[in-house]
Parts: sequence; structure tokens; C-alpha cells
Amino acid sequence: MQLARIVALLVIVAAVTAWLPGRAGATVFPDTAKHWAAGEIDVLARQGVLSGFPDGKFYPEKKVTRREMAKIIFSIFAAAGRIDTDRLETLPDYPDIHEGWGQQYLQLASMLLPAGTDGLFRPDSQATRRDVALLAFKAALLENDRYRLQDGKLMLEIPLPGAEAWRKLVEFKEYAGLPEQYRRSTAYLAEDPEKNDFYANAGYFFTGLAPVALLVDKGILRGYKDGGLGLDKTITRAETAVIAARLLQAGPIQANKFFLEPAGKVYHPRTIKLDQITAEKRLQQLGTFYRQEYKDPIQRGKKVYNYLIHCFQYDWQTREGLKQYTVTGIAGLMSTGRGTDDPLARYYAVLAEAAGLKAEVVQGKAINPGEAGKHTWVELLIDGRTVPVDPTYGVCTGDMYYNNFQHWSGQGYQWIK
Repeated sequence: MQLARIVALLVIVAAVTAWLPGRAGATVFPDTAKHWAAGEIDVLARQGVLSGFPDGKFYPEKKVTRREMAKIIFSIFAAAGRIDTDRLETLPDYPDIHEGWGQQYLQLASMLLPAGTDGLFRPDSQATRRDVALLAFKAALLENDRYRLQDGKLMLEIPLPGAEAWRKLVEFKEYAGLPEQYRRSTAYLAEDPEKNDFYANAGYFFTGLAPVALLVDKGILRGYKDGGLGLDKTITRAETAVIAARLLQAGPIQANKFFLEPAGKVYHPRTIKLDQITAEKRLQQLGTFYRQEYKDPIQRGKKVYNYLIHCFQYDWQTREGLKQYTVTGIAGLMSTGRGTDDPLARYYAVLAEAAGLKAEVVQGKAINPGEAGKHTWVELLIDGRTVPVDPTYGVCTGDMYYNNFQHWSGQGYQWIK
């Protein structure tokens, strides 16, 4: 990190320390003087990264939309907002981020947070505590140069939570069952083949919960009186300011180990529940958007792929024998946001067809450096040639498995019909 950025961060941290709640001094906004978050709001307002409304008030209890959240977070973590998204080949696109104010903030937010499983980002819907926590966490990593650009992919260096972080996380009722889930899983871990040491190995097993565990460990996320962390609750302007201020005060989250994750990895799908007819209609509308916006069919197929890997998860619980997969159809996949290889491939094929591309679902066998077995993928027919696509591998790892099977074959991957 450059010296100037280190100095700038130290100045911000010093400012946060100097303006903690309870300190003497007039508040910036007339309606926050006695508010529980007055200290954090004042810190950010005095830094010029948090503003009020034209009437001079802050309205701390006003709910925050996803559009407002993106503007607030990327104003606070300004360096993160300067990432050149034009260089990102995995950047998704959604029909509803092209209107209204703050589109520059929305574009980067769409790279870091999932849209709905029906392909809409819903920038004017209310943000959740999860939205704000994850966006602020990822923005802080970008701010502190904890990222890499690799072949058009934005990868984040996620610190590996230690045992103490997991002990704190399982105290919340939503996560109390994690140790038992770890013990029952059939997934093999060389570090703990008998599954006897959850706390030492949870970071390798529950990678999708790493940001939450880290934020809980640092006291940035705190729970409610009911014993829950409440990440699905909608969030206010005051709460948003507090999470951001705590992250600034904490500084870069340090760890002895970290793992690289795609910036757009879906930690928690934003599921949309629709009946089958409406779900299919929504997918047709989304396909029309891609067909109109992307005239090049190769690029169009890739945008459909980018949408899928930024909105869905692989169903690891089914893979690990913890439950039986029962989701069927487009509406079923939208309602869960999780699928195995066959439904994910079929979802991609339906959307690709809606986007004006000829798509064939292929069932065969896949081999990779870790395993081999039955597998389903898609082949597009574009300009007389076959363009292979693997939605499942993309959803699992965030890497690009689009029109490049030959590249991956040199690294131990095979797709056999």
C-alpha cells in the first residue's frame, strides 16, 4: 500500500477514536444529538463522507435502500469506488441498474452483492443488515489493497477467521447448529477426517460465513436481545453509519492466513418467490434484455453466465448428504437460490434460449484434479461452432468456465459426453 494511503487511513482512524459516542461537542445534525449512533454519524459527517438531507437533518431511523447503501459505502471507502469495472470480464448486468441516480455506485455494488434470483438488482428496495455488512466488508478490503485482478476476475483476499471468531459466531441462534452440521457432513477434510475439531477447521469448511465470523469477532456486527444476529432485518441510516465507522476504526482485518474468493461470490442468495408461470415470464423478459443490449452472441452468452454465477449458490448440503435435493423448475430454483449441476445447467439453457441463443443441455462425466463423476453442462451453438459452458463450476468457484474448456483441459479438467 502506498504511504499516502496509509497516512490517510491513520487520519481517519484517529478521527473515529476522537469522536466516539459520549464525547463532548455539538452534533453535526440537529436530529442526532441524543441518538445512540450520534458519535459514529458525526465522525463520518465531519470527514465529509456522510451527508444529510436538504433540510439539514440526517433522519437516522430512515431505512436505507440498496442504491443509497452503495452511495454511502463507496463514499466512505472511496478508493474501492475507483476500481475500473471496465476491466472486469465477470461483471454482471441487470436491467434495473441503468436508471436513476448513482449508477456508478450501483455498477460496482452489483459486482460485490447478488441481485435477485430473477435477475433484478432492485436498487430501490430496502437494504438488509447483511447487504450493508458484506458490501462494507468487501469495500474495506478493496480500500486496503486486499484484492487481485486476474484475467479479468476481481479476487478478494479474505482473512481466515480463527477459532475464537467461530466460538463467538455460534453463540447467535442462527449459527448454533454449525458444529453439528460440520460433524454430520460427508465432505472430507484432510486436516480433520473424523470431524472432531469444528473450531480449528470451520474456516476451511464454512468459507461462505468467513466475512460474518470476522465481523462478529471484531465487534463490528453485534446481535439483538433475542439472541440472533438478524442479518435479514432491514437497516437504518444510523445502523449503516455505525457498521462503516466500526470498520474504519478497526482498520485492516489481519490474519495469518487468507484465501482468495471471487468478489462476487454469493454468500447468501437473494431469493425471489414466484409461481412457475410468472417465473418463466420473468426469465423471458431478462433474456430479451440481454438480446437487446448485447448484439455479439458470444458476449451475450457470457453475460447470461455472469448473471448466474453472481446470483446462485451450489447446493453443498445436498452434495454432503445433509439433505435430499427436491427443487424442480425455474420457480423452484429462484425460490431457493441453490442448485446442483443439472438444474443450474438447465436454468442457464432456458435463459440463453430466451436471449436468442441455441443451447443444448449435455449430460456426461466430468473430471477435475479433485474428483470425477456424472456432470451436466451446456453447449451453445453460435455461428456454426460449439461454445461450451459450465454453470456449476462457475457458481462453485466464480472462475470463468465459459468457452474455454480447452484451457482447463491443460489443468486436469475433462468434460466427456
